[in-house]
Amino acid sequence: MAATALRPAHGDDIFSSVFPPKDHTTPTPEATPNIGTLASPGGAFGGFDIPNNAADEAAKLNRAWSIATRFLTLSAGLTEQSRNSTHSPDVDHALHFLLDSPSARKDLLDWYMHEVSTHFRHFILPGLSFWQQAIPVDKTHDVFSKTVQVLRKAQDVYLNTGDDYEDRHDLQEFMTHIKQDFHVLVLNSLPRQRIQKTLASYLFQSMKSSLKDSSNPEKCTKSGRCQCHINLDLDALTELHHIGLGGSHGQRAFAHALHKFIEGPATERRCFQVDWNHHTSVIAKLRTWVEDQFMPSVQQAVATLTGESTIELPLEQFMSAAVSSFGRQRVSALFDYVNSWPASEGAILDIREYINANGPGEKVQLCSSFTDQIQSRLLHAGASTTEILSVYMNVISVFKLLDARGVLLEKVAIPIRSYLRNREDTVQVIAASLLAEVDENGEVHAHDLEKICSDITIEIANSTVDAQDDRLLNWDDMEWVPDPIDAGPNYKSSRSDDIVGYILGLFDADDFIKALAAAFGEHLIRSSDTELVKELRLVELLKSRLDASKLQQAEVMLKDMRDSVNLNRRINPTHHMPQGAPKPTPKDVQAALPEDGITVVSLWERFRGRMERQEFSAALHLVARHRNGLYFPKRARLSAEAMRDSPAAASEEIGLHFGAKIVSGCFWPQLRDLNFAVPDQIKQHMAHYEQAFTAISGQRKLEWKHGAGSADIKLEFEDRVVEENGIEEWKATLVDAFGLPTYDNTMGASVAELQSSLQMDEDLVLSALSYWIGKKVLYEKSPGKFAVLERLDMHIEQVEDTQADLEMFEEIDPETKLLRENALMYQNFIEGMLRNQGPKEISGMLGITGMMRMVLPGFVHSDDDVKWLLDEMEGKGKVKSNAGGTLWAVV
Repeated sequence: MAATALRPAHGDDIFSSVFPPKDHTTPTPEATPNIGTLASPGGAFGGFDIPNNAADEAAKLNRAWSIATRFLTLSAGLTEQSRNSTHSPDVDHALHFLLDSPSARKDLLDWYMHEVSTHFRHFILPGLSFWQQAIPVDKTHDVFSKTVQVLRKAQDVYLNTGDDYEDRHDLQEFMTHIKQDFHVLVLNSLPRQRIQKTLASYLFQSMKSSLKDSSNPEKCTKSGRCQCHINLDLDALTELHHIGLGGSHGQRAFAHALHKFIEGPATERRCFQVDWNHHTSVIAKLRTWVEDQFMPSVQQAVATLTGESTIELPLEQFMSAAVSSFGRQRVSALFDYVNSWPASEGAILDIREYINANGPGEKVQLCSSFTDQIQSRLLHAGASTTEILSVYMNVISVFKLLDARGVLLEKVAIPIRSYLRNREDTVQVIAASLLAEVDENGEVHAHDLEKICSDITIEIANSTVDAQDDRLLNWDDMEWVPDPIDAGPNYKSSRSDDIVGYILGLFDADDFIKALAAAFGEHLIRSSDTELVKELRLVELLKSRLDASKLQQAEVMLKDMRDSVNLNRRINPTHHMPQGAPKPTPKDVQAALPEDGITVVSLWERFRGRMERQEFSAALHLVARHRNGLYFPKRARLSAEAMRDSPAAASEEIGLHFGAKIVSGCFWPQLRDLNFAVPDQIKQHMAHYEQAFTAISGQRKLEWKHGAGSADIKLEFEDRVVEENGIEEWKATLVDAFGLPTYDNTMGASVAELQSSLQMDEDLVLSALSYWIGKKVLYEKSPGKFAVLERLDMHIEQVEDTQADLEMFEEIDPETKLLRENALMYQNFIEGMLRNQGPKEISGMLGITGMMRMVLPGFVHSDDDVKWLLDEMEGKGKVKSNAGGTLWAVV
């Protein structure tokens, strides 16, 4: 059949029936019938059989075709008169005749779709030209409204037959095919990908706005479940489906919108924020919201858009997608949650439920994401070692909660451990943290809090000593299980691994114990505790996790301290007693001893509160004898003369409480030694102590280390009292000089005078002056002259030049002082090492610093300190470096 051309307008029907257009075929009229042939010539009552031959059928088909195509032809433009909707019975007969024949129906379908396609390209498509450009997000609603308006009008014209054809099955089926082909024509004529993306954006914005409008976080928090819902414009979705923008194409767009919605607005809401109060997971609340609020709305919207009312969406897949999206959001902020542990336990529980609900891929993604976070936010020069250790402690706790097997922890801890091992002060910080004090309120106290990781200190205080290491295979363990299948090569299976075990496992045991010995010795020297319970517990704790034989040095140090305490009790008993309380005598202690013996604990309870424990022990030693854990009265006692001649009596005369700590030099790190003139009262007591020590220990002699001494002093002024505890001995010596009879407060004392009278180095004098000026004990009376500040309301004129010099010595690092004091010894060692072993670098295991740490006991200085020593030697012409400054050799 020939395709018809579009006519400007319908002509008169009568004229068209007489003079049809040449696009249509006029059939042969039926007024000239074909009479056929005689079926049986000469037969009685014979008649004419007039069968329909091919020519007649062709004529009928041509005539029906002409009538139907004339009726279906579309006129130019898109108006209400685009087609003459009125038709005669001939049209109904023609359509029925053509649609009744499969071949004719197919030809008519092809012809009409060609007519529709031509009309659509010429008159409809230009009105949709805006689709050829990118659609702004804020214009999506207007664009779809206009698109629906244009396409709905065109579709109504193309499917209009003038009357209701619901009872005409053949015509209804024909128009259904036309509608489907028209929808295909629309999608093929417009940029399909752009329509799909724009539709997805439109649906996403609609869901986002609807959720925002219905959001009520306060109500949801109060009820314990999210009641926010989504209300989409179902009428708009119906229109989209009606014009062909729904179906599978719309379903894909909806899927993209849902994915974006779940990834963002659906889960990034206050309803699902971290539970900072009750520390519980909110994923259960998310699942409930998906099932009760989200899915019913989405189900209805998808059914409307696709036209499939029986469609069933997979609830479990949507729940899994929501949980996965929610979990990835939590993982992206995992470093922040680690920093805020344990307040962030609720977020960690969310992450645990997320990784448990998914496969191993999410665990790999979690480890990778967290590693990137710590590399960029923690492992850099701007973070202190104490900060990194604190975060590492939290990492251990968090990942133990995430994965009790320890596999995830083993993977994410590798970069942190490597970085900490390369930091020079890591071992020193850990050792100092192990020895810091924790009071009853959980507060950490230490000499230098900046070098203390309080988390380690608190963990040590709460750790058990009897932890057993089961990394080695125990053939008798009936609960043994193999390593997890996803464990790495460095995975260590240990059910007893606690945080202390992970911290101690950072370094080689020998290096750690060596650093610990230096910090342990400094702590014991500085500590005033005579019971040493915490220190003993720490050594036992380390012995349970490290090789016990390597802790011999620490045990010797503890023994020295215990022996010193016992020696001080014998030589110099305490005098401090509560005022007004009767002081028990040794005779009272003897009278309390039963003949059949008593334990020291039971006897002490009788005298608790009436005398000090040290005085009680001294009295018990005089009047009792010990046998099999019990104390019995001693018949022979010291005479009163002997007690009056004891060092304790001398101590009372002097009016000082003096104690000494006797250390074994070969087992202790090098102690700082300073030379200066101690006060006369101290000298007298030192002499009494030396006499008593010689009498008790035989031939051993004492060598006093004034650089390691400390004092508790009380200074009384006109308007106040200042008490300082645990200050260095040289600081106490300097302030004591201002109370001597030779001191004139009207003139003050100069640095040179103090240096001469105390035989003290200038830097120590300046540092001590700066300390006491800061405590408002001394002040600069005139340039270079210092005096006692008797009253705080005294008028003081600051002397800026001298004050600036003092500030230079206000904070002298003890390690730096020790380095300067031993610089000559260290430089001689370096010179001999470079002469014997050749040029060396400063850093590295076999570098200058590493060799000095291995050979010299107590050497805890850094590469920068060694560089300072080498620079001093280079200035003296003893060593030289290469052009890059990496290798050093003797001249």
